[in-house]
Amino acid sequence: MLGYTQAFSSFGGLLVAIANGIAARHSEQWMSLRLPEFLSGLGQIENVHAAWRWTLISGLLPALPLLLIRPFLPESPKWKQMKEAGTLKRPSVLALFAPAYRRTTIVATLMFACAYVQRSAPSSKFRK
Repeated sequence: MLGYTQAFSSFGGLLVAIANGIAARHSEQWMSLRLPEFLSGLGQIENVHAAWRWTLISGLLPALPLLLIRPFLPESPKWKQMKEAGTLKRPSVLALFAPAYRRTTIVATLMFACAYVQRSAPSSKFRK
């Protein structure tokens, strides 16, 4: 699962770059993005055609089909059985560090940490 997450994270980054390229090229022709009147106390948006705003909004597109389909998806049989039996309880974060899950939790946490450090580390060409 972690491999799929990392692979699609990179694919998502590519899609964001494409969306930003499209927005940079066409955002001046698209409608302006303004705050609704009831939020006018927050101030005004200076550049109503900024490409980054449209790039950010493009992230909502994959969520729209999920919003439509989610109410029709069945619950997992195990979850439904536990709910009906009254044995469903909220898990604790500490349960991740139980002996059965401790190694997996630590390894997964380290892998995610390495992935984020690698992405956020400054490039050597900018070092003095």
